[in-house]
Amino acid sequence: MSQHLDEATESGDADRSQATLLELVGPDRRVLDVGCGAGQVARGLLAQGCTVVGIDSDAAAAEKAADALEQVVVAELDTLDLIETFGESSFDVVVYDDVLGELRDPRGSLRQARRLLRPGGSLVTSVHNVGHGDVRLALLSGRWDYAQSGPLDESRLRFYTHDSIRQLLRACGFAVVDTRRIDRAMFDTGLGVTPQDYPPELVEAVTTAPDSQTYRFVLRAVLDDADGAVMLLSDREHAAAVAVDSLRRRVGELEQTLAVTEDRLARAEAERDIRAASAEHADRELAAFRATRTYRWSRRARRIYGEFRAGRQ
Repeated sequence: MSQHLDEATESGDADRSQATLLELVGPDRRVLDVGCGAGQVARGLLAQGCTVVGIDSDAAAAEKAADALEQVVVAELDTLDLIETFGESSFDVVVYDDVLGELRDPRGSLRQARRLLRPGGSLVTSVHNVGHGDVRLALLSGRWDYAQSGPLDESRLRFYTHDSIRQLLRACGFAVVDTRRIDRAMFDTGLGVTPQDYPPELVEAVTTAPDSQTYRFVLRAVLDDADGAVMLLSDREHAAAVAVDSLRRRVGELEQTLAVTEDRLARAEAERDIRAASAEHADRELAAFRATRTYRWSRRARRIYGEFRAGRQ
């Protein structure tokens, strides 16, 4: 059963992802747009001075992109021989915008893309994050409901987390040098999960887990050099990012503990003030009662009664 995502929100995520992708490509590059569709990304690249060649298996979409691209090749992405079609060292950047999840053989395509790059070239890709908190909670309920878009898009053959997309790129000779995250809050993905369906402690654990709010990753990767120096730097960057994320989560936990402690202290102080006010009120009431005629007569009656009892003894 497919879930329907909010089109406006999904479009906004796509726009932010595309803007990030354009930034990572940079201006004045010769770009191969793999899975160019109707040319949405290509038009953005043209606006920043790039020359763009596109590939897509959808002839109707490719026709719409033809006016914006230098060349459009209509072919199945899994079977097209990129080297034979374009030649080695023919592009500054190869772009896979939300395409790697739809390929049967992403490694084969990426390994060819590696040979297409000129010295200093890079690969820029975006993928949805199947590790988003909503997907995790849905799985805990035994659900895997495909949707029309998003991390469980029904067209996907492969699904990625941050670690798995890095591992794929590394296996194909790339080193990730820049990772950007497009976030979407939990329970806002249209996957039909709500916080009321799960224990609060489970929701908290998933919410604070790494990348539970990340909806898409946009990455820039470069060719790993012969001695692995780029890969080493990439690994160090990744380790540092993981450490920072761990520290942020720890700070969040400490802030939460502090908030709970402050709340308890505030309640204790409020209870103390209430008790003090009650005692003060009681003192005032007692003082007022002692000032009444009734209290004075009662004191006199008690004194007379006491004298009478003493006399009888």
